[in-house]
Amino acid sequence: MYIPIKINLVIIYIYMKYFVPITVLFLSIIVYSLYNNTIEPLTNNSIPPCSCIYDIDSTLTTGGSGDNKDIAIDSRASAESCIKAGCAIGVATGGTHCTDKDPEGCSITKYALGFNILNDDEVKDASDKLGYPIVTGKDWIVANWNKASAMETLSKKISNPSCGILLDDNVLQSCGQCDAYTSKDGCPAPWGASKSDLENSNIDFVKQAYGCSFTDTNNLPGTDYAWIPARPIDSTTPNHPGKAQMGGSGMTWDNGAQEAPAVGLSNDIWNSSIQTDIIQNLGQTCNVQFQSITNPVLKSYIPPKEKCDWAKSPPKCANDDDCSKWATTNCQGKNFVENYCKDNGYCHFKI
Repeated sequence: MYIPIKINLVIIYIYMKYFVPITVLFLSIIVYSLYNNTIEPLTNNSIPPCSCIYDIDSTLTTGGSGDNKDIAIDSRASAESCIKAGCAIGVATGGTHCTDKDPEGCSITKYALGFNILNDDEVKDASDKLGYPIVTGKDWIVANWNKASAMETLSKKISNPSCGILLDDNVLQSCGQCDAYTSKDGCPAPWGASKSDLENSNIDFVKQAYGCSFTDTNNLPGTDYAWIPARPIDSTTPNHPGKAQMGGSGMTWDNGAQEAPAVGLSNDIWNSSIQTDIIQNLGQTCNVQFQSITNPVLKSYIPPKEKCDWAKSPPKCANDDDCSKWATTNCQGKNFVENYCKDNGYCHFKI
């Protein structure tokens, strides 16, 4: 059928003026919506399959807050193991370390992990030494006391949101959402006890790794992320100073943090924790493998401790005899007028 040229031109005009702009607008809205619901930009061009997210105080330090190399804990084994597994390295802190408020404070990661995660040159150098790419940087830092919320934020940056590992000493606020500062009864410990009900604790339930939820309180297991308590886990060691603790290391029920002098995330704690069912199952689900690292490749920037450094690093003890034996072994030539095991489970000496 013949259609006059004028009618054709009218149809084309209406199509170009109204239909095309509307179509473009509609598609733009769809693209914008999809973009806003995808992962946030990364510091490199790849999306890692997993993440290892570190707390700072009492995890990478002996309990003090700062970037002093004297309080840093050697956690290089965890960093190298995570990097070789392809995991991103990040920080979730209730303080200001590594954030825009205190970027210089991120030097604590150099002492603890072997490189400053905010220093591009150090990251590249560490990557070259290990022979693996390192995904890290300011996009992998979250300042949030609520660690479950921090993990939920960072989970959007990995290919499987359930493949994040939190490394944190805090007993009460690392697994699920609970605010120990405002909760009337305090937060429940992972083995069932709470501040108002210490008698119901079961130290046999203390584990080296837990499955946690982004939303539930920490007495309920979850599958959203894994938590490795960055502290000694020993049910055979007496709790100091009170009940319902993980054995061998004290904490404060006011917030769940490990008391100084904290052991934090030592290389031995990491190597032991990755053998647990929780981390082994995460590795299978996420198709990654965590290696035990006994001799880290990255250089240690932590100065060697003196053998008889009882003032800065008092030894643990169960009784006075433990302190006497330690002094005999490590402090030959020194005479102590006071030598006993304090109530907090650490030796006291006075020359």
